[in-house]
Amino acid sequence: MDEAAQQQANQAQRQALEQALAAARQGQQPAQATPDAAQARPAQEQEQAQQLWLRRVPDEPGALLRRRLQLEKERRQWQR
Repeated sequence: MDEAAQQQANQAQRQALEQALAAARQGQQPAQATPDAAQARPAQEQEQAQQLWLRRVPDEPGALLRRRLQLEKERRQWQR
């Protein structure tokens, strides 16, 4: 998917979340009868948008370990 499609998917996610939060504040169930842009899209496209959204955060355990070791080294240097 391109950048515009990703932004559209993000906006649809935000709208759904805001509607659910507003309904929860009022003690109601989220409205399912009103179709919005996210519900109007085909299920496959919506699934792809969700998968891309979930993959935006890189999963790099090696980078996390390097960063942790670097921080520990810096802390040891400051303690001297």
